[in-house]
Amino acid sequence: MDLEEYEVEDTMAVHVARLESDVAHIRSDVSDLKIDVRELRARTDEVQRSLTGFREETLKSFAEIREEMVRSDAGLRQEMVNGDAGLREEMGNGFAELKDSIQELDTRVTESIHVLDAKISRNSLTDRIWTLLVAGGILGVMAHGFKWL
Repeated sequence: MDLEEYEVEDTMAVHVARLESDVAHIRSDVSDLKIDVRELRARTDEVQRSLTGFREETLKSFAEIREEMVRSDAGLRQEMVNGDAGLREEMGNGFAELKDSIQELDTRVTESIHVLDAKISRNSLTDRIWTLLVAGGILGVMAHGFKWL
């Protein structure tokens, strides 16, 4: 063998040895990656189970909150009905008192008008117009006083 052939074979052997070493490292890296993937699968399964449990607990909590809100809503609704009935009764009493007061005022105004009418001379047209204006003024004042206008 010549020197050149020997050197080529020697460098080839070095390259093959290096390739074999690199392949061994690649194999060990691949086996490490496989182990890591298995561990990640186990962790992923664990996280999935944990999330499923969390989801179920959350749904259960929401259902309990919803039931509690329905119960409290029924109580509030009943309180509103009771309060509304009391308010209606109070308003009815107030309107009845107001109606009585208005009728009493109307009676007094009517009596005053009759008294004034008896005093007014029936012969004069201007006296009659004056009477109507006074009555209209009284009614206008009453209307403003009761805020009808």
